[in-house]
Amino acid sequence: MTVRTREYPLLAVIGGGASGLAASVSAARQAEKLNKKVRIVLFEANPRVGKKLLVTGNGRCNLSNRSISPGNYTGSRALFQKVYAGFGGEETLRFFESLGVLTVSDADGRIYPKSMKASSVLDALMFECERLGVETRVGTRITSLKTDRDGVLLNGSVRARAAVAACGGLAGGGETSVYDIFASNGIIITPPEPGLTAFTVKDFPKSLKGVRAQGKMTLYTDARAVGNETGEIQYTDYGLSGYPAMQLSLRMPVKKAPGAAVIRVDSLSDVSYEELDSAFAKRRAFAPDMPAILFLSGMLPKPLAAVFIKDARLPADCTLGAMTREQAGRLFEQCKNKEYRVQGLRGFLQAQVTRGGIAAGEIGDSLMLKKMPRVYVCGELADVAGECGGYNLQWAWSSGCVAGRNCVLENF
Repeated sequence: MTVRTREYPLLAVIGGGASGLAASVSAARQAEKLNKKVRIVLFEANPRVGKKLLVTGNGRCNLSNRSISPGNYTGSRALFQKVYAGFGGEETLRFFESLGVLTVSDADGRIYPKSMKASSVLDALMFECERLGVETRVGTRITSLKTDRDGVLLNGSVRARAAVAACGGLAGGGETSVYDIFASNGIIITPPEPGLTAFTVKDFPKSLKGVRAQGKMTLYTDARAVGNETGEIQYTDYGLSGYPAMQLSLRMPVKKAPGAAVIRVDSLSDVSYEELDSAFAKRRAFAPDMPAILFLSGMLPKPLAAVFIKDARLPADCTLGAMTREQAGRLFEQCKNKEYRVQGLRGFLQAQVTRGGIAAGEIGDSLMLKKMPRVYVCGELADVAGECGGYNLQWAWSSGCVAGRNCVLENF
């Protein structure tokens, strides 16, 4: 790695994702405000910066949310709360307004750029980095990081006065070596696990592949409900996906033994047992020869209805008039309380975020590592993971801006 030398002290930002870009802008603005001559270099291993940012929010870049609290996060909620208090939602909106990015929010509180294009957010961040003189080194992987009395040594050859580590996690194909860098310096790492991902299910019916249906999912571990979510469930060839599944994946206990977790799905969450029974009785009296699958397919996708009939131990051609009360009760139970035995979570390649990372106890109030003076941490690298809905990008903006600002204030 060749880096042009200057007389100005170097601040290295490691990682060109959302938090790294925020840290770069924040650091450069703080240096400009204090009239400090600081050379800021952003190192990115990929051929371009902001690769993951471009696909967030299905390409629309869900920047944040109108309703944010520590309850939207797993890992160290206390760390999130501390950082968010220093750079919260209003500060984030002002930050993007200063970049020329206007925002809008939807009925659920999700905040997007007015352009509804993630590329416009990346362009604005990159332009501001260039305007402030931040240098970008793409295709440059940092494989070692050491601190001493003179500052930080990167890859054994590049000397920086301080550094901001915005290396990300394993979601989407990150590398475990990022954790090795810090573990070799005595930093405690909370074991990384995939988050915002799908569930794999034991003996899942292949006929449901491609089905999408509204429903309420409840996750049970050791027979105790740990969370529930309602929304569009996506049925795949391996199990359950979609918004409810991804949200509940954050509640899945780490290293849970296969089969110890169960998901129950209410596919008619807006219909009570009593209402379902009443509709069944009326239809049965009016058309006793109606096939059960035809009755259910008026409320559910037909492949889902077929699975429910089979798992209720009813003949495929069963009619309403031929069903006993016991059989009807079993069928209603499939519709309202279908049980799926969880095998585990889909891996990091399919995950949107990493649970775990650098333990909160290793990180000081200013986001500097206690065991690595002059190295600051932000973004997914820390043990903070948010729900769907803009919460992870909010953590990236908050932690990146706080880390970049404090790195300049405390070292230059």
